[in-house]
Amino acid sequence: MLQKVKAVSTSDLLASYRGDKNVIGFMSIPSRKIKNQIYNGYGDNGQNMLYEVSTMKPEQVMGAGNYASAVHYMDGNTVFHNLHNVNFGDMVYLTDLNLIYKYRVTKKIGKKSPYNTDVIKD
Repeated sequence: MLQKVKAVSTSDLLASYRGDKNVIGFMSIPSRKIKNQIYNGYGDNGQNMLYEVSTMKPEQVMGAGNYASAVHYMDGNTVFHNLHNVNFGDMVYLTDLNLIYKYRVTKKIGKKSPYNTDVIKD
């Protein structure tokens, strides 16, 4: 079930910070200098998407097909600020803190609307 997306302000970021983040892995897209921690789910109030990358589906497994993730997209030097520049063939690396999984971009991502959910399909 999709939740309504709301804009994020600086005060939202500061108010939501907590030190007990539930990190389940890391992701990297070297061609765009993107490196982020991955958190399990959105959090109770969507706060995980304020920190870094959140998983979108409860039962997804790294290395087994499309691994859908979400984050608040903001301009400037933030979590996915360069994502729209990722190109066909670029490598994406995920780790579950035990193994490293290699993914290759098979489609130009571009800037996406929060209502365009085709990129999360399995």
